[in-house]
Amino acid sequence: MGDLCKLCGNKAELRKSHILPEFAFGWLKETGATKYLRVGDAPNKRVQDGHKMPLLCQACETLFSKDENEFARVIFRPYVGDGLDANGEGTGAIPEFIYKEWLLRFIISVHWRVLVSEGTTNIPIQYWPTLKIFEETWRHFLLRLRPDTGICETHIVFLSSVAAAKGGGLLHLGENVNYYILRTVDKTLVISDTKRKYLAVYSKLGPIAFFTAIMPSSLKGTADSKVRMRGSIKIAQKLNNSGLNRFILVTRPNEVKGIYEISERQNEKILKDMTMNPEQTLNSLSSRAFIADKWLERLKKN
Repeated sequence: MGDLCKLCGNKAELRKSHILPEFAFGWLKETGATKYLRVGDAPNKRVQDGHKMPLLCQACETLFSKDENEFARVIFRPYVGDGLDANGEGTGAIPEFIYKEWLLRFIISVHWRVLVSEGTTNIPIQYWPTLKIFEETWRHFLLRLRPDTGICETHIVFLSSVAAAKGGGLLHLGENVNYYILRTVDKTLVISDTKRKYLAVYSKLGPIAFFTAIMPSSLKGTADSKVRMRGSIKIAQKLNNSGLNRFILVTRPNEVKGIYEISERQNEKILKDMTMNPEQTLNSLSSRAFIADKWLERLKKN
């Protein structure tokens, strides 16, 4: 008995696989004002973990976990622990990360899962052939059957609180942008249904975002964030791509602002959880991100 593994195609008992890695949700709980999570498509429901679905056999689950563990150990934990201070602002303590092929495999494994889990629902039909090609290409790359990910570019972007930033651009940032930057896990297909075709896969684990450009296959002005098979990646990145910057700091925070729109009953539950442990609440990154957004709101009004 069993179903076909979406990665290797073998018939097996499928595991309920995380679409976005489990360690990110663990970190959110560790650094949050409460021990519960709320996700954008169901903000009135408290959950303990991220979305899972029957996807991989045990062998493929193990294959993915090796790269996830390496990413969490070498990049994620050091960045959220030493690269950011208690307010989520950059410390400059880590100038760069050295990586090997596990970084690209990790990001592509996440974006492959996004493609498979999203399917073709609400996706314009003209993009279906391209998505199918890249799903197969990435699947072969993840199975070590080909040495590359195709013509697409993949990027990693290190984010930090914008509360200490200066300039008129602050007035145009997305709603609750600091909370989005520091406290949200996210995934989506980036699609344009206009005459100018645009297709990409985007994901974010707390203050680290990933972007794989498919159509067009490259992004101008993003040399500092491009992930190769091996090399080094800077923390203080110069990203001179207005489209990518706007998507992360304006468009996407506004798209998912429903994560903050919860019922009065749920607000009461949150307040009760917070008052049970006031010290944790005051020292949490959630509260500091909330305060930073309130500061930006006042700045916009003045």
